[in-house]
Amino acid sequence: AIWQKKYPELATPMHNKTWPEGNRIERNIIVTSKPNGNSLRYFVPMDSTVIADNIIWSTTGNLTVDYKVQELNKSMIGATWPQWLAQKVEQTSLMADPCVTISNKKMITCPTSAAKDIGFTPLPTDIGLIP
Repeated sequence: AIWQKKYPELATPMHNKTWPEGNRIERNIIVTSKPNGNSLRYFVPMDSTVIADNIIWSTTGNLTVDYKVQELNKSMIGATWPQWLAQKVEQTSLMADPCVTISNKKMITCPTSAAKDIGFTPLPTDIGLIP
């Protein structure tokens, strides 16, 4: 009842109980340092998922995405960024160096960071992912 009051959309019945619906992945900075460049793994329905305005970056210069678009039954392991964008699920996201530094649990962006272009705002430190 508490979650339904705060997040009423979570109480909406799903159309298909075998995959997630209604997810929004927006205004994130995603960085990978894996040698193979794997940064993202999406298994999503296209019609109810919003993936937009993210910055994606690989410190190794290689960036790959694993995906499965549920309605199309289309999938690929190790897709390049252009191959993933061609699926038209992710919208207006950028592959760019976010130019960030993390120090004392605070993230600082340089003046030229694309983080401002996507409307990024850091999570509060009491719920953030920074250790």
